[in-house]
Amino acid sequence: MWRAPGSRLILLPRHLTFAVPGSLDTPTGGYLYDKHIIAGLRAGGWSVEVLDLGGEFPLPDPAAKNRAFRTLCADTSIAPIVIDGLALGALPEAAGHIAALRPLVALVHHPLFLEKGHSPETRQNLFESEKSALSKAGRIITTSGITRNRVAADFSYPLDRITAVEPGIARPARQAPIRDDASTAILSVGSLIPRKGHASLIKSLAGLRHLPWSLRIVGSPDLDRTHSADLIRLVSSLDLDAKVVFTGSITDAELSALFLSSDLFALASEYEGYGIAYAEAILHGLPVIGTTGGAIIDTVPPGTGILVDPGDDQGLSGALNLLLSDPARRRTMAACARRSGSHFQTWETAADRFASVFEDF
Repeated sequence: MWRAPGSRLILLPRHLTFAVPGSLDTPTGGYLYDKHIIAGLRAGGWSVEVLDLGGEFPLPDPAAKNRAFRTLCADTSIAPIVIDGLALGALPEAAGHIAALRPLVALVHHPLFLEKGHSPETRQNLFESEKSALSKAGRIITTSGITRNRVAADFSYPLDRITAVEPGIARPARQAPIRDDASTAILSVGSLIPRKGHASLIKSLAGLRHLPWSLRIVGSPDLDRTHSADLIRLVSSLDLDAKVVFTGSITDAELSALFLSSDLFALASEYEGYGIAYAEAILHGLPVIGTTGGAIIDTVPPGTGILVDPGDDQGLSGALNLLLSDPARRRTMAACARRSGSHFQTWETAADRFASVFEDF
C-alpha cells in the first residue's frame, strides 16, 4: 500500500520498476546481484520493468544525469521503483522528484564515498550527494547487515526502514578436490579497481617467490583502465610474469573450471558490501585469504580462511606464507569450506526476502 501526498490509499499490484546504471551483464558483483534478484522476482510472479540509466555512474557528467532523469520520468507507473545506489547516489534531485510520485526504494551495495581511488574532495561530494538522495527513499535495501548499520550511521537514516537482503549463492555441481600438488594454484576474482587490493596481493606474493605458487586474477579491466595497466606493469617490474596471469572477463563456465582447478582463493579487498566472490570460493571448497573490510568478516565462516585488516600488507604476506607453506592447514580449511553450505542462502530465498520489503507499501 502507498498513499501519495493528498491522495487516497492505493493498492498496488505485484509490479515494480528496477532502475540500474548500465547493462545487467556488466561483470561485477553488484550487477550480478541485481540480475539474480530481478530474475527471482519474476519467477515469483512479479512483473519487473528494467530501466537502464546509463553506465556513467557514480560520476556522471551533466548530460548523463539529464538522460537518467528523463529515463526515470518517462516511466509513469505509480508502482514502487528500486534504484540501484550506484546511480541513485548521484541523483539527489531526481530522487526527490520520483519519491513524490511513487514509492522509492534505494538499493545500496556499499556507500559510494568508500570507493578507493577518489580524491578527498570527490569523496566528500559523493557522501553529500548520496546522503541527500537516500533521505528521499521510503525504504533502503542493503546487501549485508554490516552495510545496513553503516548506512544508518553514516547517513542518519532510520535503521528500522533499512532491510538487509544478502545475495544468494549458487551451489556448484562439484567442489574442488583437495590436492597435494607441488605448486599451489591461487585464484583471485574481482574487477581491476584499486579497492580490490590486487596490488597488495601481488606485492605480498613477490616476497614469497621462493615458494611454488601460481596466481590467476579474474576480473574486468574496463572499470579502470589506468589501474589495470598499472597492475600489469607491477607484475613485470617484480619479474612475476611467469607466475601471474590476468584472464580478463571470462564466462561462468570458465570461472567454475578455475575454481575447481585451484587450491586457494585470495582477494585483499579493502571493502565489500557482501563479497560474493569469497562465498563462491568457499562453496567450491577453497580456503580463502581476505580482509575484514566491510561485510567480508560476516561472509567468510569461521575456520574457512584467514582474514587480515585492510591495508595490512605484512599480515597479508604472513597469511599467504602460512597457507602456502603448510599444506595440512590448507587441507583442514578446505574441508571446513566444503561443509559450510548452510552459511549461505539461495537466490530464491534472497528474492523472496527482497519482495517482502514491498508488502507494507
